[in-house]
Amino acid sequence: MGPRQNKSTALSVSEKAISELVFGIAHQIRNPLAIIRSQTQHLLSLIREKEYRQITGTIVQQVDFLNHRLDELVDFAKPIELDMQNCVPAEIIQPLLPMLKLRCESQNIQLELLYEESLFTVHVDAYRLQEALLQIGLNAIEAMPRGGKLCIRVLREKTSKNCLFLFVDSGAGILEEDLKNVFSPFFTTKRESAGLGLPMALKIFELHGGSLKLESSPGNGTTVTGIIPAV
Repeated sequence: MGPRQNKSTALSVSEKAISELVFGIAHQIRNPLAIIRSQTQHLLSLIREKEYRQITGTIVQQVDFLNHRLDELVDFAKPIELDMQNCVPAEIIQPLLPMLKLRCESQNIQLELLYEESLFTVHVDAYRLQEALLQIGLNAIEAMPRGGKLCIRVLREKTSKNCLFLFVDSGAGILEEDLKNVFSPFFTTKRESAGLGLPMALKIFELHGGSLKLESSPGNGTTVTGIIPAV
């Protein structure tokens, strides 16, 4: 067994250990949360005063919020098995457009899609790749709460023949001190976010032997480039 195989095996064992640790901790947290939720709901059924009903209702909402965060954490920690098939890149992005278009319209964002007509293929798990691309697109939309433009480009790099998925937004951009952390799990500047969307997208691209790059500066928007190796 060579050095590369040893490294791959070590990573696999490490990821499995982390997954088991996360699952164990999540299970231990869910049990008391379930008790808190059920007892609070019981109190809610007994209380008539509006003020106290609001307080107990808030407790239930926050427990649900924590359970949702646990779901996201468990999903992130799960080992991913890919179902690889040859796919046309444009056909991978097309099913995501209705949802992205709807979100763009609600925030006065112009959506533009550009892709090459040549029917080159990539060897990918289309479902997992769509999951990553959707997260990148939604992140871009969230960066433009007051409107703007999102351009999605799908093309084949001329030299390497790799497939590129580019998401270019006209949002506020990212501070220089935050750039190094954008792919770090749990890093977020948004209160309602768990900070696992882009790390999960990166994980999926890397499992395909590809990569995810982000370029941004304050006031100049952000460009995220997903790279999938040529077949």
